[in-house]
Amino acid sequence: MLSFFPFFLNKLIVSVLFFNDTVGDDARKKVPTILLKGTAEKLDKGFFEAITEPVQDTAQLFANMEQFLKEKEQAKVSSQMEKDNILKMEKEKSELQKQYESAMKKAVELEIAGKFKEAWMKVPSAELYPENKYIIHARKAELSAKFP
Repeated sequence: MLSFFPFFLNKLIVSVLFFNDTVGDDARKKVPTILLKGTAEKLDKGFFEAITEPVQDTAQLFANMEQFLKEKEQAKVSSQMEKDNILKMEKEKSELQKQYESAMKKAVELEIAGKFKEAWMKVPSAELYPENKYIIHARKAELSAKFP
């Protein structure tokens, strides 16, 4: 039974852990260690050759993790900017719509009062409201027909 000890004592296990604390992803903690087994002589001769490829692969994995986190953050910022732009455009459109409705209401009031030229002047420009250009042109034509 004692004859087995020298066999076990001649074998070594070397554990290599690749660590990079600049990577913000917690997945880096799940990367397993590199285990090398062999005699001291074998490990001494082939240690660097044995760990070169796994270390390069792990370094590439960490670089990809970091790049992913940066791009994810950039996408989040871009998304927020896009939301802000959409809200701003909707607010501007709403404000323009209110101005359009107010001008058209004023034109109706002036028409009722018999002030057709003033009503025609209050009808907004079709260039400012291209989505309503047919309504605007029709309204201006209708008021023009009532000029004295």
